[in-house]
Amino acid sequence: MNEICAIVDIQGFNFKDRFVARELAICSDVITQCQELNPKIYWRSLTPEEQELIKHTTKFVNGLYYAPFNPVEHAFLPHSDDVGVLLKSYYDLIANPEKPKFAFKNQFLKPILEKENIPYIDLDDLQYNIPSINTIENIFGNNYACGYHKKPPRDGSNIAYRCAYRKTNHLWRYLKNKENTEQRL
Repeated sequence: MNEICAIVDIQGFNFKDRFVARELAICSDVITQCQELNPKIYWRSLTPEEQELIKHTTKFVNGLYYAPFNPVEHAFLPHSDDVGVLLKSYYDLIANPEKPKFAFKNQFLKPILEKENIPYIDLDDLQYNIPSINTIENIFGNNYACGYHKKPPRDGSNIAYRCAYRKTNHLWRYLKNKENTEQRL
């Protein structure tokens, strides 16, 4: 675990047999950043099933709209397809010989990091004994999200949107607490 230079995460939509990222987040000792991505999804080009999947994901899972607020073609945001290039840029900025690995808890990140030749630690691997994100959010809270999500559900709702920014911050904090506890023993 002492090889981890940062925690990374992406959130978005899974359709057309691929994951389409809408936000990318990174958290480390030197940077905490969340980046909105433009998937250039044109609503009318989607099938009714794809539209329903996006509506469901937005309403009940991550609270992310399918596209940035400005017109898709004029949004000055990195394209979702460039999420690997962005991760590589962050990696080149932060990684060093002592801490050469990104860490994540997200099945969609593994192929992206492998494609970009970024060393990683998959925190879902049982050998690391990292609790679920739900368990970690019970420790640190789930009542905030970055500014890219729609308004939170009304009080009384049990929906807690998935947020890449919150997730990376919580995982980083959890690992730092775990490291401090192990050093004291």
